[in-house]
Amino acid sequence: MKRNTAVVLLTFAVLAAAIFVTTYAWARRVQAMTVRFNVKDLRESGLEIISPVDPSFDGLISSHFNNKPSSQLEAMKPFAVFLSNLSNKPLVAYVLKWEMTRANGRPTTTFSSFGQPGVLLGYGTNFPDVPGATLIIAPGSARLFSVSSPIDPAGAVGMGGVAFGSKSSDGFEPSVKPLERANNELRKMTNITVSLDAAMFADGTFVGPNTSRYYERLKAEIDAKKDLLARIAGAENTPDGLDRAFESLQGPSSDEPQPSYLNSSPETLYRYYSQMYAREILDLKAAYGKEKAAAHFRALHHARKPNLTKVSLD
Repeated sequence: MKRNTAVVLLTFAVLAAAIFVTTYAWARRVQAMTVRFNVKDLRESGLEIISPVDPSFDGLISSHFNNKPSSQLEAMKPFAVFLSNLSNKPLVAYVLKWEMTRANGRPTTTFSSFGQPGVLLGYGTNFPDVPGATLIIAPGSARLFSVSSPIDPAGAVGMGGVAFGSKSSDGFEPSVKPLERANNELRKMTNITVSLDAAMFADGTFVGPNTSRYYERLKAEIDAKKDLLARIAGAENTPDGLDRAFESLQGPSSDEPQPSYLNSSPETLYRYYSQMYAREILDLKAAYGKEKAAAHFRALHHARKPNLTKVSLD
């Protein structure tokens, strides 16, 4: 795997007293430490991770938040990276892998998956003017992520997936607790490695080491949805034919449990996504009626879809 690895030493004050002492009482507990920061991206596929120690990071974060200074953002920087798409294809689904080691040697690994796999079913890739409005990363653009969630300029979602309150005068108003938790954790860390573990482009090309088994998860989801769409599209164009097609989607009374994505078989993943999508189809039928629902799913069934292709970078 020809992934780029950048290893740097990041030394900083975990809580900058000059910034926080007037705002948070806990900011007085300033502690300096050294954290080894590693980045593993897929630059040969046009995908680059930009860490807080990269010289371009400050300029990117300033542009991302429209040049509005924010003391809160300074506190989040050690737990944030940009994922930049330098390819000529939209990036529609991806996984960031965070591996952190505490001073006591205890490791922690977190997989965070993002994206809009509906593009692989035939939906279009629309890029709104407002940054952060879509998880699709268009060619030539980048998105900012914390350990487990994207960070949007509007402050709608942030550290650890916590919903933030109203926007402050500096454009970013997270609650104190996520920042406090993050900085408390940072004081315990000696090593942080951020990897791009999986990436799916809009044309169906998949790259990455895939230790998260994200490709298998995506394929099971897309296969299950294609099969259900075919069932609706293949129904006789009569009231009884549509009724039978929709009735066939009625599953057992007990729900399929959410699978373990790392360990479940392709068959288990397929059953799970079949049940979830069947429920979505029936919900849409209940909301719009069977004729409109059938027309929608028939059109989606006939929409052009990319073939999923797993590419080895060895």
